[in-house]
Amino acid sequence: MKTFLLQFFTWWNSQTLGTRFHTWRFGNKVGEDEVGNVYYEGGIDSEGRTRRWVIYRD
Repeated sequence: MKTFLLQFFTWWNSQTLGTRFHTWRFGNKVGEDEVGNVYYEGGIDSEGRTRRWVIYRD
């Protein structure tokens, strides 16, 4: 329950629920680095570029 509340109300404690949902829905995992950060891409932005984002480990 604590993890849920932290993700719901804070953006500085890992990913928020909105980011988690967007990643689940549109994200394609493209890699992971040595410290555990996970890289995703998916969708096209308004300028025609592929959107990319990182979910940091801690």
